[in-house]
Amino acid sequence: MLERSGHAAAIGLLALSVACSSQSGTKAPTIGVAAGGTSSVGVGGGGASSSSGGAVTSMPPAGVDPKTLDPGWVPVHRLTNTEYNNTVGDLLGTALKPADFFQAQTGTGFDTNAGPLSGITAANAQAYFDAAKALVDDVFKNPALKAKVVTCTPASASDTACAQTIIKAFGRLAFRRPIEATELTQLTARYTEALTTLGKDHEGAIGHVLRIMLTSAPFLYWIEIDPDLQAAAADKRALNGYELASRLSLALWGSLPDTALLDLAESGDLTDAATLSAQVDRLLDDPKGPRFVETFFNQWLHVANLGSHQVDAKLYPAWNETMRTAMFADAKAFFSGFVYRAMPWSQFLTAPLTPGAGLESIYSADPPGLRKGFLGLPAFLTAESVPTRTAPTFRGKVVLESVMCTPIAVPANLVIPDLDQDANGMPDTTNIRTKLQKHRSAPDCAACHNILDPIGFGLESFDAVGKYRTAYENGDPIDTSGVFGGKPFSGLDELIPILTSDEHYATCPSEKILSYTLRRIARVEDQPYLTQLATDWKAGSVRDLVKKLVLSDTFRFRKLPASAL
Repeated sequence: MLERSGHAAAIGLLALSVACSSQSGTKAPTIGVAAGGTSSVGVGGGGASSSSGGAVTSMPPAGVDPKTLDPGWVPVHRLTNTEYNNTVGDLLGTALKPADFFQAQTGTGFDTNAGPLSGITAANAQAYFDAAKALVDDVFKNPALKAKVVTCTPASASDTACAQTIIKAFGRLAFRRPIEATELTQLTARYTEALTTLGKDHEGAIGHVLRIMLTSAPFLYWIEIDPDLQAAAADKRALNGYELASRLSLALWGSLPDTALLDLAESGDLTDAATLSAQVDRLLDDPKGPRFVETFFNQWLHVANLGSHQVDAKLYPAWNETMRTAMFADAKAFFSGFVYRAMPWSQFLTAPLTPGAGLESIYSADPPGLRKGFLGLPAFLTAESVPTRTAPTFRGKVVLESVMCTPIAVPANLVIPDLDQDANGMPDTTNIRTKLQKHRSAPDCAACHNILDPIGFGLESFDAVGKYRTAYENGDPIDTSGVFGGKPFSGLDELIPILTSDEHYATCPSEKILSYTLRRIARVEDQPYLTQLATDWKAGSVRDLVKKLVLSDTFRFRKLPASAL
């Protein structure tokens, strides 16, 4: 057992015990939290006990026996670092972003994948404790922010009604569901203890309670509770309104539900399909809606890699931080069209591109009509290069795995040579196409490179910062020809139809939105839902796809695996 000092230890150990026990399904637990005082508080679990809403009508995929369907589950896990920053900003009005300094997240696929977020480390626990203190201090030194939290003054020294009013209002947002009676009693006791034992005044005692709540499992973790584990594993159960509200707001805002969404959860209206669909529109059209565009698309298509990507400014003197920012904005504008301008998926690789501000030097060299769609975005082309040159293999891998949902399994213990040095360790000025053709002569390398490289060769007209070119640095002419899927092509205009005619192109977005929203890599059991999504969506806009998913049983229902018992 690790030894840790102070209250962060209590937070970490107790939260960890919840995460571990809840992965197998659990009834509403008493979750210990501690911050700033001498004892921990048991804060009850996850929200299924807070009933809300009427019956949810199941809409299983057509032609499939409902008894064989498994909508899956979202196990207990912590908020992502991005969700933490968004949540404290929306909840408190603070400009602080504590999670920028949290441990970096690791894992496969989207950062929302619940697996890597199910546990907690000593560093996580200490970071949450430090962040809660900094956040409360920031709010209480700002009169306007403090007034939104401290909304009343107690009538007397023994009056706890005011504190309870604040706790209930804050807790409803912070816990993403109403505070339970036992939680209110325990948190009120901590408020009183702060007054009588710690010598704090009303505001200080409220700040003390807020720190406790901000380091509690119901705030830090996404928790869906199954009241009856046997029943939850035997058959699917409908999510209640608060669970739906959390799934929806975390998917589209990366943050907590607002008051309007919680009101719909409380009234039961959110379980109505038409209301749920309308809320998708409301959340996307809210000022917080573009978070979905940035987070979902940038992670899905690896544009997020641009944030840490390095470019050799000696070779590409136009590159600077302003250009990096401009590339992100350019990509966001393009992706937004599929959410805010009803652009259909059929245009994802073919839509004309408009030069974004700050990228005029990149777009200006283009022949008319050459650059188009996602494959022409400077953000993608740059992020999937190396600092000194293009990387056809990297570009092809993103297209194959992210746009086509066709994963590539790299052979174990594969040693990848440095293509930029010759056998004597000297710089090799041969163009990258020639190098890769030689590299593919090795049997261990050929299997993957024969699939990946041709796609990248089709993009070789764009250099390592996405600017059009006709020759390599050594003077060799660019060759954009290749063969993909047994079909020869020369350049983007011939490559794109080959990609869009592949069945995976039309179905891949369904898999990606399910994985992102439901926080798991798609399972075999998800296939009926994915088929339904793709069929009903008909490659429309991504907004339409979100609605189709939100109304599907895999979003609105939950079923524990038998292994969780």
